[in-house]
Amino acid sequence: MLLTARKTQRYSWYERHGMRNPDPWQPPEPEPDPPPTTRRAALIGLAMILILMLAVFFLTHTLGGMARLQDCALSGRSNCSANP
Repeated sequence: MLLTARKTQRYSWYERHGMRNPDPWQPPEPEPDPPPTTRRAALIGLAMILILMLAVFFLTHTLGGMARLQDCALSGRSNCSANP
């Protein structure tokens, strides 16, 4: 009788303190699925690099033509054209 009274007393203590399971082990939480990988950032970076390359090509072509025109004019020629 005394043993059953103690078990009941312990169980009531767990109920009073809001514990459902006195065992401290909890099953691991499932990890959420990783988000799907996208290549959007890589494509934006590639587009930016291509735009910069085209801008540099245009700028060097334009500056090269202007330099040739100035060299022609400074050498004393009168028939200099912008497109050699």
